[in-house]
Amino acid sequence: PYLERWEAAIQDQLVSRADKRNIYAEHDVSRLLRSDSKARSEYYSKMTQNGIMTRKEAREKENLPYKEGSDELTVQVNLAPLDQLEKINANVS
Repeated sequence: PYLERWEAAIQDQLVSRADKRNIYAEHDVSRLLRSDSKARSEYYSKMTQNGIMTRKEAREKENLPYKEGSDELTVQVNLAPLDQLEKINANVS
C-alpha cells in the first residue's frame, strides 16, 4: 500500500498533465524479491534456452546494457533464433 501511495503522489505532483499519458511512476520491487545470484543465473538460463524470455529481457532485469542480437527468442539448439530452426533442421536431416 505504501508503494502505491508514493507512486500516486509522484504521478500527481511531479508529472505534468501533458506527460501523464507517456510517463508514470512505478517502483521496481523485483530487487527486493531477488534470490541469490546462482538461482537467478539458472532461472535466466532456463528461460532463455527454452524460448520463454529473450536474452535482452534477462539483461534488462539485471540492469545490464543492451547487446546487439540479444532481442530474439532462442532455444537450446546452439541458441538459434526460433525463426531459423527450420533451416537448421533441414541441414541436419
